[in-house]
Amino acid sequence: MVRSRFLKGWFRVPRKSTECSAEYIYYTRGNVTHKLLFYADNTWAGFARNVQITTELLGDVALKPVTHNDYRNISEAVRKCQLCSGNTDLDAAASCTVMLKIRCNRTVRCQMCANAREAMLLAQRRKETADVSARIQAKSRTPLSALSPQELKQRASNLGRLVDSKNTELARCKDKIKRLSNKQSISLAHNSDVNKLVHETVVKAEPKFDSEFKQLFWQQQVKQNSLKCKTAMRWHPMMIRWALTLNSITGAGYDYVRESGALDLPHANTLRKYICFKEKSCGILNENIDMLKSKLKGNADVALMHDEIKVKDKLVYNRANGELIGFVELGDINTAFHNIESEPTDTSTVDSKQIASHALCFMARSLTSKNCLPVAQFATNSLTADQLFNMFWEVVGALETEGIHVRCSISDGAATNRKFYMMHSNDFPEDPVVHRCINTFTEDTEHNTLYFVSDVPHLLKTTRNCVENSHGHNNTRNLVVS
Repeated sequence: MVRSRFLKGWFRVPRKSTECSAEYIYYTRGNVTHKLLFYADNTWAGFARNVQITTELLGDVALKPVTHNDYRNISEAVRKCQLCSGNTDLDAAASCTVMLKIRCNRTVRCQMCANAREAMLLAQRRKETADVSARIQAKSRTPLSALSPQELKQRASNLGRLVDSKNTELARCKDKIKRLSNKQSISLAHNSDVNKLVHETVVKAEPKFDSEFKQLFWQQQVKQNSLKCKTAMRWHPMMIRWALTLNSITGAGYDYVRESGALDLPHANTLRKYICFKEKSCGILNENIDMLKSKLKGNADVALMHDEIKVKDKLVYNRANGELIGFVELGDINTAFHNIESEPTDTSTVDSKQIASHALCFMARSLTSKNCLPVAQFATNSLTADQLFNMFWEVVGALETEGIHVRCSISDGAATNRKFYMMHSNDFPEDPVVHRCINTFTEDTEHNTLYFVSDVPHLLKTTRNCVENSHGHNNTRNLVVS
């Protein structure tokens, strides 16, 4: 019978199976490190951290102990066997099952795990150093809020050094360009012979182009460069039209190309004279209505679109008539009512006119062709549905008088437009939703219905915003899709 007093430092635990007659465990620093199992046939088995120890590693010990010394030798041999700790503290997958014959109370590792640990520690230190170094680099994308005070100081220092190096490099490049320019360049401004030679070469070259506009563009550039007084240039109408198109697409880009000297283009003041050849004012644009009528040629059914855009709220002096432009103009009736409503109670105030912050434009577009023109414009400030009602029917009346029939009205879903629709609810009271009204200006009594249509791009944008802000983003909507 095995007795625990012969196994010093071991503790006996209750048997877990009938095959095992006794089970002993050994603690090291509060953890079970070794285990001995004695079976009914007087054999035994030793374990180190739940891994069985082979008899080759135990050495010359009794396989079937008889004497007390046999039990002591078995316990000492088992305690001398240690399982390699591996490198699980650095990598959870870096475990090891190698058994070592060494007795100590510290962590032991095999030679392979020890060498691997050195490489893993070196890689970890390099990664930590690289992470810290990358965080404080001048071009790092790490947010400043994620840096410590010491890292912020190092980041600022690196930024200063980067700026100094770039400034030094820029100064070096400027000096090099200046030296090369002084040494190798030729000033054409003070050499009339060279200028004459270059001009004659360009004129005689006569390059061939695949389009007439390219040929015209080349000729205009040569003509501009041949003039001593650049302001004496008379540009071709095609060049003026092309310059107007480019300036309308990107004014800053047009100015950059012109000021860089790469191309000779008309000045912005020259283009402005062609744009402002007609004086425009707020109200009904009768000239545009006549022009639209001539283009329609019998197909006089149009859709009347209106929208309000933001403009700079400031005054501009008109040199032609000496008036100030920029005040609110809502038409004769609306302007009168607006001035009465906005008239200050303080009689010491000189002028009660308000400066316009928006521009309301009415555009007529043909339903059967691509012809469209603005037919009215008004300067507004805090537009109301009542004001929109008067302006809309004033424009409709002007179009119907010229034989242009307005079949529908297109606008966005602004609150002012929706209230404007509701003002026509008495025309068709049986409709659950106000979507049409009676056009009293048309002479065709059978087809005098005018429909209200919402602008499709605005509807798509509103739908997108509602879906985007439902259960997320601004979280201002609570849409449920079933």
